[in-house]
Amino acid sequence: MRRHFPLSEPRIEHSGMMHALTDEEDQVINQELFEATREELATRRYAVLRPDVIISAIDRLKLCAAVFQDARLEADQPDMHPNRSRADAVLKFAWRGSDLDLRLGPNPSAVPETRQVVRYTANHEGDREYLRLRALDIPELRKLLVGLLNLIPRESRREKGLLGVHALRTFGDIVFVRHRDGSVDAPVDWVASYVASKSGDGAETQLTLDQDGKLLIAKAVLAQGQLAVHHDATFFHYVTPLVSGGPDGKQRDAVVITIRPDFE
Repeated sequence: MRRHFPLSEPRIEHSGMMHALTDEEDQVINQELFEATREELATRRYAVLRPDVIISAIDRLKLCAAVFQDARLEADQPDMHPNRSRADAVLKFAWRGSDLDLRLGPNPSAVPETRQVVRYTANHEGDREYLRLRALDIPELRKLLVGLLNLIPRESRREKGLLGVHALRTFGDIVFVRHRDGSVDAPVDWVASYVASKSGDGAETQLTLDQDGKLLIAKAVLAQGQLAVHHDATFFHYVTPLVSGGPDGKQRDAVVITIRPDFE
């Protein structure tokens, strides 16, 4: 994915000196970035936001503390990923004018208070069940979800739908094949990847028009705090493995979010 905005903190000239933006100036710039991203998603069907725009750096650290604790994650099923930890939520969203309503989504688990059933038929038949991510109880995660839904071009927004919210911790391989998350019987509109924290190098996100990876459209190595969004039916998605970048080893904590229809 191509980066279209500078990765450094925004600064402006004033009386021949540089100074940090005020909160009001920062809000104006963030709104401009949001509008530019909406336009990019409408025309290119993918976009990448620079770090800590969708939520602030402080909120990102709070999100990490609330979501990515060992006790709040569990090992993925071995046939899905042998070296990944996760927690999951499925939410319903509904637009009511300019207001957005978020609430718990379908969950046929026998213990829905602590477990969440997930189903994506494109890459795995049948239901899977994981630790439930209490997404609505974490303000910074709610802010991330609301920001993402506001990024989607208005002409492409569903009045209501489902959000799959997946907290994923990986240590090497991120994914194993180029894929789409949606299928004919369980379509997905948009997929977003938000990198909450990362140690190590690699983990390059790639979008291609073909599953063999010959028709590469975009690529980017997402830094902490960056959000990437793409239209699921347009692209195949892949992320290269993490490689060790120093004494901190390699680990990537990311929130992957799918926006999809609610047929109920």
